[in-house]
Amino acid sequence: MADLVSVRTISKTPLSGRLDLLQSLSGVILAFFVLVHLCFVSTILLGPSIMDGLGWLLEELYLVQIFGPLLFFLIIFHFLLASRKMPFIPCGLTVSLRHALAMRLTGPW
Repeated sequence: MADLVSVRTISKTPLSGRLDLLQSLSGVILAFFVLVHLCFVSTILLGPSIMDGLGWLLEELYLVQIFGPLLFFLIIFHFLLASRKMPFIPCGLTVSLRHALAMRLTGPW
């Protein structure tokens, strides 16, 4: 069990807590976007003209041009915040794999 000790620990600082809060907030915003997108796409069930009208409205109000790039940067921002907790060095990956195997996890390896 001595070899299952992690390589390094993430320090608990006020900045770390704020970054975790930002990560949670960006995740909630992205989840809300997925729900709204699902509702917009499901308007095809009401008829092609309704979906085309909704697309026309979003284009006419420039919502697609504004929120498209913002959504892209939000996804990148969320990834960067989440990647703080992922091991990227080979030693850290090896330790994570050992931990998962010791706990008998069947994850996406």
